[in-house]
Amino acid sequence: MLALFKTQIQCYSSRFKTHLKEWGETASLHGIPHMAQAHTVIAVVVWSIIMIISAVAFVYMFYSILASYLAFNVVVQLNTGLDSEPFPSITFCNTNPYKLSEMTKVPELNALLTVYQASADGSLS
Repeated sequence: MLALFKTQIQCYSSRFKTHLKEWGETASLHGIPHMAQAHTVIAVVVWSIIMIISAVAFVYMFYSILASYLAFNVVVQLNTGLDSEPFPSITFCNTNPYKLSEMTKVPELNALLTVYQASADGSLS
């Protein structure tokens, strides 16, 4: 009976190892497939150490960033002064490409200007 129990345990153990190896080879976490495909115990140990260090670094960085975010630090800097600010330099550019003195020399444009000024003044009848 004890021999039968040992063979059943070995059978379950070998099936478990097979399933674990298949899962390890298809896992999407980067270190696990390397551990499953390793040929020596040293490679498995090295990959295990790398995974543990990476997990600890992730937890540390996640915690520090989350703690910094949840601290709700607000930096407000207010400068109120009574000194007057210097007035900025302003340049007005004439964007009109036509000179009034040149437009009055052309009779058609002069007539148009006369009608425009009369309509702007409200004296156009």
